[in-house]
Order: sequence, then C-alpha cells, then structure tokens
Amino acid sequence: MIITNIDNVPERKILQVLGIVRGNVVGSKHVSESLLKSIKKAMISTISLAPKIITGEEVGLVPEEEMRQKDSVEDPVSGHNALEQYSSLMTELRDTALTRMIKHAEGSGADAVINVHFDVNVIALGAVEVCSYGTAVKLL
Repeated sequence: MIITNIDNVPERKILQVLGIVRGNVVGSKHVSESLLKSIKKAMISTISLAPKIITGEEVGLVPEEEMRQKDSVEDPVSGHNALEQYSSLMTELRDTALTRMIKHAEGSGADAVINVHFDVNVIALGAVEVCSYGTAVKLL
C-alpha cells in the first residue's frame, strides 16, 4: 500500500479513484489524573487567595513564566512531563488513525491512498479525536 500526501504517485498512473477513506480514533490523557490536577490547582488558588479577597487586598496575576514552570513539573504518578505525555498520546493516536485508514483502503481494493491529511479536534477534558483521511486509488 502506497500512502502519500501529494495528489499522485510518482511514475504511476491512476487507473481509478475509489473514493475517500478514513480512520479515526478518540483518546485522552488519563482523565481522572488531569481532572484531579485541575481541581487541586483551583482549590489551592481559592484557599490561598481567600484571605486577600475577604480583606479587599489586591490579588494580582501570577507571572506567565512562573505558571509555565509550575505546568512543566513532572507528574508525581507517572514521573513524566505533562507535555511529553500529550506528545506521546498524539503520536499514538495518529499512528492508530493512519492504520485504520489503511485498513479501510485495503477493504476497498486500493493500491494507494493519495492526498493524506490528519485532523485533530479537541472534544472535552483533554480528549482529542484524530482523523486520517485521503483518496483511495487503483494504480496502473
């Protein structure tokens, strides 16, 4: 099976266009871990700011660099950086979507899939859908 993101297969002629093929998958970083982390941050913020809010003291904003440092801290459960976890998740989801698209193309009798693209959509609470799609063709 030839897979390409261009609209042809070099040195081959397209005999027949079979139609659009696709593969999609939905995944998320461990939801309870993300949710608990978010709830914990919100609670700590609220508790730490409560005395200032009650007394009318100016609250202010946390500098962006400080927030970045807090967000890049390793996850105590897995020991991995949160961005590395998302990167790994996205790679896995793209590979799965591509594999499913190839199976769909094989089922239609295709020799190749041209014009392959990926779409990523955020659904909720860190869940994402990855869709791989292209045009299945028969080659001469």
